[in-house]
Amino acid sequence: PDSQEKLWLGTHYGLCRVDLSNDQILSFLPQSDSSIKGDIIYSITEDNEAYMWFGTNRGLSRLNVPVWENQKFNLKNKHDLTFTNFTTGDGLPGHVVYLVVEDKNGDIWAGTNNGLARFEKNEKQFTSFPVSDGITEPVFNPSACFRSSEGKLYFGTQDGLLEFHPDSILSGNSNSRVVITDVLINYRSPYEFQNGLENNARRSQISA
Repeated sequence: PDSQEKLWLGTHYGLCRVDLSNDQILSFLPQSDSSIKGDIIYSITEDNEAYMWFGTNRGLSRLNVPVWENQKFNLKNKHDLTFTNFTTGDGLPGHVVYLVVEDKNGDIWAGTNNGLARFEKNEKQFTSFPVSDGITEPVFNPSACFRSSEGKLYFGTQDGLLEFHPDSILSGNSNSRVVITDVLINYRSPYEFQNGLENNARRSQISA
C-alpha cells in the first residue's frame, strides 16, 4: 500500500489502484501521451514527496498527482490523473524498466533491460551505468530491489545480486583539466626518437 493505505497493483493489462475503504478500483492504460507509458507494470514505488513511480515495458512513468490528494482519485476526476513518462530518448539505457526504487537522497533508480539508471529529480536528468561501469549483468529482474536502513541499494539481476551505496557513486561530471603527457607512435614515444637522433648526432661529431 501507499502512504494513504491504498493498494497499487501492476498487471500485464495495465495499472490498478484499489481503495479498500469503498471498494473503488481505478484502472490505467496507455491511451495517450499523458497516460501511463506501458501496459505491463513491473515495479511500483512511492517517493518521499508522495508521488508514485512505475516501471513498465515501455519506459518509466510518474503519476503527477501526489497520493494524499484523495479527492482526485475517483472516476469523475480521472482525466486529471496524468503521468510524466521517460524513455530512452530522455536518457534511460533501456526501454523496459523492471525495477524502481528511491534512494535516501530522493533520486530514483531504474533497472532496465540494458543497464541501471539514476534519475536526479532536482536536475531532471538521467545518469546511466552500463556494464563498463561495473554492472555485471545489464538485465534486471522485475521488482527485485530493496533499500536498507543504512541507505544501501540491492538489485537482483539475471547474473546475481548487485549491492552498493549511492553516496559511493562518483559523478560523471568533472572540472579537471585534460593534460597530454605523452604520445605513442608505433608504440614508441617521440622522445625515444628524439634522444636517438641526439645520440647519433653526438657519435657523428666524435667520429668526425
